[in-house]
Amino acid sequence: MKTHHIILFAAYTSMLISCGKFLDIVPDGTPTLEHAFADRERAKEFLATCYRYLPDPTDCWTYPGYAGNEFVWSELQTYDTRFDEQEMTLLSRGHQNSSSPYLNFWGGGGGKKVVNLFEGIRMCNIFLENIDKPYDLKAGERAQWIGEVKFLKAYYHYFLLQLYGPIPLIKENLPVDASPEEVRVFRDPFDDCVEYIVQLLDEAAADLPPTVGNELEEMGRITSPIALALKTKVLALAASDLFNGNPDFAMCVDKKGRHLFPLEKDPDKWRLVAESAKEAIELAETQGNIRLFESKPLNQMPEQLQHLLTLRGVVTESWNEEIIWGTTQRFDADNKGNLMAMGYPWYDLARECLPNLYSYDMQLYLSECGVPMHIAELFYTDKGIPIENDPDWSGVDRNELLTATAEDKYIIKEGERTARFNFNREPRFYADLAFDSSIFQMKVTEVPGDPLNPVHPYVQGLKGQISGNSSNRGTNPTGYWAKKLVSYGTSGSYQGTGPSLVQEPYALPLIRLADLYLLYSEALNEIKDTPDDEVYYWIDKVRERAGLDGVVESWKKSNMPDKPLTQSGMREIIRRERMIELVFEGQMFFDLRRWKWEAYTYLNKPIMGWTIFGETKEAYYVPVTIFNQRNFSVKDFLWPISDYYLTTNNNLVQNPGWE
Repeated sequence: MKTHHIILFAAYTSMLISCGKFLDIVPDGTPTLEHAFADRERAKEFLATCYRYLPDPTDCWTYPGYAGNEFVWSELQTYDTRFDEQEMTLLSRGHQNSSSPYLNFWGGGGGKKVVNLFEGIRMCNIFLENIDKPYDLKAGERAQWIGEVKFLKAYYHYFLLQLYGPIPLIKENLPVDASPEEVRVFRDPFDDCVEYIVQLLDEAAADLPPTVGNELEEMGRITSPIALALKTKVLALAASDLFNGNPDFAMCVDKKGRHLFPLEKDPDKWRLVAESAKEAIELAETQGNIRLFESKPLNQMPEQLQHLLTLRGVVTESWNEEIIWGTTQRFDADNKGNLMAMGYPWYDLARECLPNLYSYDMQLYLSECGVPMHIAELFYTDKGIPIENDPDWSGVDRNELLTATAEDKYIIKEGERTARFNFNREPRFYADLAFDSSIFQMKVTEVPGDPLNPVHPYVQGLKGQISGNSSNRGTNPTGYWAKKLVSYGTSGSYQGTGPSLVQEPYALPLIRLADLYLLYSEALNEIKDTPDDEVYYWIDKVRERAGLDGVVESWKKSNMPDKPLTQSGMREIIRRERMIELVFEGQMFFDLRRWKWEAYTYLNKPIMGWTIFGETKEAYYVPVTIFNQRNFSVKDFLWPISDYYLTTNNNLVQNPGWE
């Protein structure tokens, strides 16, 4: 392909998808593909370019996984214009539109890291068409690189499929002499999209290694367990209530008269999910050396404290043994570490989840991200069952103030008062959430007293207190912080000198083993008339690590002891377990959509929190509605295709509700 061919290809890409310039992303500014694939090193640069289109899950403003209701920002209360204009904020208020869609991965634009994924797919095609050219690339390495790029091509199609439903499949790039009508592509039916994505993943898995060869240099590169794990998630999407015979989409027909969505429900699709999950788990565990994370004791610390750090370390311990696929982007305050030198990089989600814990942190603009109360309600009681099903919580005043005792010292500051709602909850509640009077486990550079029992800082959330509302900085709007996303390695000092906080970087998991276990349990439950030990086994492994009894044993203590014994009851239990286990990891938004009815429930809940301007405990611990969530309806399950693309390509049809 000569230079003029590249220019023609750029024009074609611009007409079909966006105004991006192809030449801007050819590695090293090389003008021809002959140069781009002249040898191994240049081809490797092009391989890296194919990776660069991966959406960034550490960017809370542009990653769709955060478009659900797990977080709420202080600007939603104060309407601070710095945040008010952010697309994720507008999405959370229900302002998506078809004239200029927010987070437009279909064509790129909107948000500093929103990429044109169709452009990424075309880059993958260019790679696959030319990777035979480097003279010094060995056959084994060539096969592995082809597997990686096939995976990336599959993932970009899948990411678009989650957001938009049926998409045009870009199996090959169109020739430069393609007619205008050939360029005006059609959306392919949903099942055809799934079939092609699965085909790519199977082909990729066959050529990929089970583990990376050099962990220092290659972590984040694609392996065969990653490919099979993603295949499971693709098949789960296809089997879901959203896409498996959903009557809401029955009238979506393209210009050829084809129904773009399946009209009838196919229960056998769940069997494919179960088979894929089993294969992925076996490969991950046997050849990928992947297992549920259990951290090693630190300085012989107490067992309860160590357990809390294990649960948090599942996410924040970089490249731990549970991670099947992790992102190469990092949560670490814009990759600079020392928060005192940061200025104001307010887009770092992990930093926004960190409360002000020391008096000299008060100018750091921490804590502007809160967790709504309905997310705190999701977590179980210490019996491993929902609050609403625990007889001990029936008729009690959740807002009643109780005083923490020595038994609570690792989770709530001894002698401090907080709401009953924050007592007697499961371990993940205390590992994942911080709240007024809770202990915030983290490294400290100055540890008074016994080094085996470090004195960790605690949250002081009343108005005027260190962690609470102040006139010279933002504050958490709900009274709950997502502690799960702050690494224990984040360090602070009890002295008023030196750097106050240094945030430890880590790679966020994209897929981890617990995710697969719960998907397998979900699939098995769907293909069996009645749950059995096989269904319970995989969810119970996750619960055991969380410090809970198995499902059946735990629910014997509830007001619905037979709930795990029915398929519908177990379905609800598994779905809640996924929401708890994977909370704040960019998964819930996609799960809620594929489950369909749960989206109506959770995405229409009012956003509530404590009265953060309260100056006394009695005034603070009063639940208040911060704002009413958007009116989530049928059209919100799929994002709109821009009106511009519908105008320039009349073969495209709009998604239901956006016509």
